[in-house]
Amino acid sequence: MTAENAPLNGKQLLLLLGFAALMWLLPVSGRFFSAGGTPVDADSYFALRMAKQHLAIGPTGWDVVQQRPVPLNPYHLFLAAMLRAFGEPAGIWMATLTVSLLSVGAVMLMVQGISLRTEVRALAVVLWCASPAYLRLAASLEPAHLGVPVVLLALVLLYRSRSSAGQLAAAALIFLTMFLSPFNFLLGMAILAGAALLLSSPLLLLLLLLAIPVPVMWYQQIAGSYSLLQPLSAARPVTGELLTDLGATVGFGIFTLFLAAAGLLATWKRGLPYNPVHLPMLLVSLLFMFFIRRFTLYFTAPLCIIAAMGILALWLMRWELGAVRNISLLIITCGLLFTTLSYATRNVRSDPLPGDLSALETLAELPGGLVLSAPENGFLIEHTARPAYVDGMLMHQDEQRALTADAIFQGRNLLQTRELLAQEGIRYLYIDPGMRRGGVWQREGQGLLFLLQDADTFQNVFSENGHEIWVVNAAPATR
Repeated sequence: MTAENAPLNGKQLLLLLGFAALMWLLPVSGRFFSAGGTPVDADSYFALRMAKQHLAIGPTGWDVVQQRPVPLNPYHLFLAAMLRAFGEPAGIWMATLTVSLLSVGAVMLMVQGISLRTEVRALAVVLWCASPAYLRLAASLEPAHLGVPVVLLALVLLYRSRSSAGQLAAAALIFLTMFLSPFNFLLGMAILAGAALLLSSPLLLLLLLLAIPVPVMWYQQIAGSYSLLQPLSAARPVTGELLTDLGATVGFGIFTLFLAAAGLLATWKRGLPYNPVHLPMLLVSLLFMFFIRRFTLYFTAPLCIIAAMGILALWLMRWELGAVRNISLLIITCGLLFTTLSYATRNVRSDPLPGDLSALETLAELPGGLVLSAPENGFLIEHTARPAYVDGMLMHQDEQRALTADAIFQGRNLLQTRELLAQEGIRYLYIDPGMRRGGVWQREGQGLLFLLQDADTFQNVFSENGHEIWVVNAAPATR
């Protein structure tokens, strides 16, 4: 092995881990300043609520608040362990730090096992730590996040170990991730099938066949409440979730994609190893774009490795003027930095913000009752131990409930609206600024906003910065 292809040494690894910790701190510190140290995204609050439930009554496959079956998720157990060990909110951020640093360690193992120049190895880790995917791991709590380092580690074992023990360990890790989310179930099956073909391994093929029934039966048990193939990009088109610079929840940076294209071109010119399985695997991987948020999260790490090759290729390319090369690389570096900082800023300012938190604290102090709001607020509402009439999971299964919610929001007939509210047992309304700005209503005085003027039916108990809580007098006190 030449000096320039030597693995990263101890000092370099420590510097990279320090950079990783600093990048983790960037969104986390921002959340402490902007929202009191709360994680971003409503999905985080479902995971947090289930973890607290596990602490209170032990692991269970039942949602106490919504009274419905839920999958017993390894991530919820992991988060519960962190909360038990460190308390709240320290346990929340120790969970994100653990997942983030594990992902960095997995990327390091990946680049150490590939024949790359030392500079490319270091650049790949830096690009991963500065990527939107890594910042997302740092700022939110989602089961699929735990799968990122575990899947990467399994891929390292499959790539570097040809022994049966290594393949068994990799298969065990992948099997564990299948219980994190429907995306992870499908991805795990695809990885096992691809590895069995690429490595011509009867053992992996046998394990694949043996592994299929368990997750399938597991998902069958909850089919009444959750959709196995529910697209995770239902709220936005695929194109809107592909590029970070265009507002994607995770996405790929434009400059990272450009560098990855340069890296692929340079690798192609040197001659790619051909295997008949490569093309079908590439086509299958594109199917995961239907789960676009998870696709970009999981495919960012290999993209960063290819992008690091692209940086080296551009540096070594023959240029007419050295100054042009330097300026071009400076522009690309500034573009990467801009993507990182703009995404971190957007993440820091994501919901829930102080207005949401104040409203939720008020809601938690009120007597129990069913709460009607926009579906995306469901998990936040349920974090207060109040059941939401519609939330991000139930709305895809209970179409009638979604239609009833829409009829209440858009109705202008007071008697019919009172009847629906009483019939459904809705005790509270929670309205946030986004609902008034196109999320539910397009203009003031539309639908339910007009009916809120009836003081006999609706009583406002909280109003702050566009966040409102209304008590519905037409509904029974409990459900």
